[in-house]
Amino acid sequence: MKQEAEGSRGQALQREELPVKEVRRDRFARNRRGHSLSKRVRVLEKQVANIPALMTTIGSLQNRVSSLTCSLEAYNLLRNRFISAFKRDKLEKATDRDRRIIGAGNSWAHGGDAVFDAQLYEGQNGRRDFYAYKTLYGFLPETVQKICE
Repeated sequence: MKQEAEGSRGQALQREELPVKEVRRDRFARNRRGHSLSKRVRVLEKQVANIPALMTTIGSLQNRVSSLTCSLEAYNLLRNRFISAFKRDKLEKATDRDRRIIGAGNSWAHGGDAVFDAQLYEGQNGRRDFYAYKTLYGFLPETVQKICE
C-alpha cells in the first residue's frame, strides 16, 4: 500500500508540483490550495477578533466628524456675518439678505456650545478659567466631555 501511495504521489508531483514534507521518516504531499486557505482563515479570524475595537474607533470618528461639521457650519455663519456686518456698518450698503445673514450669525456668535467650548480647556495651551465655564454651563468641561462620550 505504501508503494502504491508513493507511485500516486509521484504522479501528482509531476502534474502539480505539490510541496513535500517529511514527518517521522514518512513523506507527505501538501495541497497548496488547502495551505493557503488555512492561512487566509487565520487572517480572517484575527480581523473578526478586531471588530469590537474597530466599531469603537468608528463611533469615535463619527462623533468627531459630527463635531467638526457643526463647527464648520458655525464658522461659516460667523464669517458670513462678519462680511455682512462690515457692509452694514462701514459701507452702509447692507441688503435684506445681509440682514438675514447677520441675524443667523448672531445666534451662533452670542449663543453657547458647551461641547465645543469644553474642548477649549484641553491641552497645555488650553483655557484655565474653569470657574467661568462652570458658571456659564453649570458643569466643568471634563464633565461635559464625559457626558458626550
